[in-house]
Amino acid sequence: MTLKKISLIATAAIATFFTTSCDNDDDLTVNNVIAPVTYSFNRGTESTVSYSGQTTRIAMAEEIKTAFKETSTTETQLTNMFAHVAGANDFSDAALNSSDKSVRSKVAASADYFSSNATDAAAIRADFDNYISSQVNDIFPAWNNTASAGVPGQIQQAGGGTIRYVNAKGLEYDQAFAKGLLGGFNDRSNFEQLFKHVCS
Repeated sequence: MTLKKISLIATAAIATFFTTSCDNDDDLTVNNVIAPVTYSFNRGTESTVSYSGQTTRIAMAEEIKTAFKETSTTETQLTNMFAHVAGANDFSDAALNSSDKSVRSKVAASADYFSSNATDAAAIRADFDNYISSQVNDIFPAWNNTASAGVPGQIQQAGGGTIRYVNAKGLEYDQAFAKGLLGGFNDRSNFEQLFKHVCS
């Protein structure tokens, strides 16, 4: 056999290999999965999932967030809303008032991090108490002032945007409070739902 014939046979073999080994996989059948409208997670006849406590706390946190922006709100009112006791008339919603849940009970409450460290848990809760106290005692009296370095008051975002109420160092206590709750509520609640309600 000549080199020319060998080259021709090799080229034909390679071409045959490549044309027959390739398969058109563009014609795959797509199996669309339809998500159910509702989900049920049961053990026997009992549901194993309940978010009612977290839903209640989120509603409480939303009212607290609103109260942080009302200058007529007192420190006692905010503190009572935060550390709600069942039956106390702390909220506009009677269902929240009758609840035995509280927002404070979820702050620094992780068994993984704080079960053996009550000192850190108390310090974190004290930060939240300070946000409440400082909002009422530092921000509310300066509500109509224009904030500047070292002076609490309001700052309007450029272009006529949202007015922010800040302390002398530029911290928004309402935002520190609301966003600080994310970790406490995220343990057992839907992060997206919490973020929408607390931080919007």
